[in-house]
Amino acid sequence: MPVKKGRLKPEERYRIQKNYDFLKDNFDPVNGALDHLISDLVFDLSDNDFVTNGGEKTARGRVERFISVLENSGPDSYPCFIKALNSTGDQHIARQLEETHVPEDNKKDPLAWIDELPESVKQERPSDADASRLSTAFGAGWKHVFLELEVSQAKIDQALMNSPHSVSTAISSLISRWRQRNGSRAQFIVLLNAMKEASNRCIIDWDSIQTVVKGKLESTR
Repeated sequence: MPVKKGRLKPEERYRIQKNYDFLKDNFDPVNGALDHLISDLVFDLSDNDFVTNGGEKTARGRVERFISVLENSGPDSYPCFIKALNSTGDQHIARQLEETHVPEDNKKDPLAWIDELPESVKQERPSDADASRLSTAFGAGWKHVFLELEVSQAKIDQALMNSPHSVSTAISSLISRWRQRNGSRAQFIVLLNAMKEASNRCIIDWDSIQTVVKGKLESTR
């Protein structure tokens, strides 16, 4: 069974982020939590290698890398993390996380509007004009969106070579080529979900994305 990926729930992300310094001061993933998460198919061996061997080899550095993986490890990752803490003598950390008050506003998914779009917009294929407008909303780490769309690194590199002076032009080209290659499957909802899945690994100007989508909504009325 493959390891699931995906974002934590908003309230779970809040609990982790609110206790970020506490975790760096009190937690070390190599003390057993990593083994539990691998056994539960939340982390895989490459995640383990990234946490234990990547970058600065200190407990605080391991926690930073651990959290970056955990935040994108799917809907089961936080409950499994709490279970791992309770199983490895770190019950006080689990209790700290679970007793953290989460304000109501932080329980809402700020990207819930994507799922609430009408089917007519979800199923529409992005035009070249849409691709051009969307491309300006991509920031650092934008390549992760296309990797989510199963565009190869070679295709990404080729687009950059073809537009060496304009990253937005390369991004626009990649969106258009993705649409052409995937035909009717290249729908707006697929692109938006790829952005959503990659949003913890890149910068996306969601206000600009919503502006483009609002234009699509108005054109269908």
